[in-house]
Amino acid sequence: MARNKYEARCPATEDKKEMSAIVSYDFHDESVQTMTQNFGEAVCRSLLRQKLVIGLQSWIRGRLRAGDSPADIQKKLDSGAWKPGMARPKMSASDKILKEAERMDEAELAALLKKIRERREAKR
Repeated sequence: MARNKYEARCPATEDKKEMSAIVSYDFHDESVQTMTQNFGEAVCRSLLRQKLVIGLQSWIRGRLRAGDSPADIQKKLDSGAWKPGMARPKMSASDKILKEAERMDEAELAALLKKIRERREAKR
């Protein structure tokens, strides 16, 4: 049994000072089987489903921000593009800059390039 420490804080209010408690608790998270034995299948299934729904909604929001249509999102979902708990690979700094530059109009891009040149010259 692994008992980990967890802390909870209650911020101060007008009539109460800040409070906190540190407790140790064993979630029996050695395996799904031990968690199910300890908490019951219904509880584990419910909590897992909640977490899955939140993850899927986050993925959908990301796809919408990227410009995908609802139909595109559904196709990607049906093709297995989303997997629970699987984060996308991190973009490199230069890829992030290029992605942002693609969204800029000509004047914004020119101003950015000017700032970059000025900063590089200042470092020399």
